[in-house]
Amino acid sequence: MDLMEPEVFSTRLMAATQVMVDSQDPSKTNEETFIDAFFAGLEVTPEELMPRFDAFYLNQFPKLARYTEAIPEARDVILAALDLGLMVVVATNPVFPKEAIFERMRWAKIEDLPFRLVTSYEFMHYCKPHQTYYREILDILGLAPNDCLMVGNDVEEDLPAGLLGMKTFLADRYLISRGELCYEPDGRGSLLDLKMQLPKLAAAR
Repeated sequence: MDLMEPEVFSTRLMAATQVMVDSQDPSKTNEETFIDAFFAGLEVTPEELMPRFDAFYLNQFPKLARYTEAIPEARDVILAALDLGLMVVVATNPVFPKEAIFERMRWAKIEDLPFRLVTSYEFMHYCKPHQTYYREILDILGLAPNDCLMVGNDVEEDLPAGLLGMKTFLADRYLISRGELCYEPDGRGSLLDLKMQLPKLAAAR
């Protein structure tokens, strides 16, 4: 890399990402927090390097699609929720720019669906697993916690939504659990199980 040694780049990338994840500063977006942390003390400026981040996500990141596989049930359950008139949000950890997140949605074959919100680092101020992340989504959409169901497969990152009063469903086919925290979901099972429960959930709104 002509602007920075690879070792310096990777170390700063990981450190700045952690700063972003830990931040509770409502005055900075995640993107601003990342940039401030990454470029602190560097002679290289954001104007010089950030276009390369953008180029990577546009031109190189899509090549990772070959290592992924879409889960058909995911699209099915989203369509079922939309058919019931439910609002659907892609509440993915906003540590990436929107281009990367929309690329991942293309891999999952859900990029064309009418989501009400897709969280990304350009406008969000907090990250998972902080309750402030989930609170910010509620504030953006004007919703109360008990109006919402958080569906995810990560025990430590997704289930903390329940601490705010959201219902939670642990999709356990591809379960992620580091054994660090113990949260009890309101429901658990496959995405097919979730799909079968959606009419009841919709009626209870």
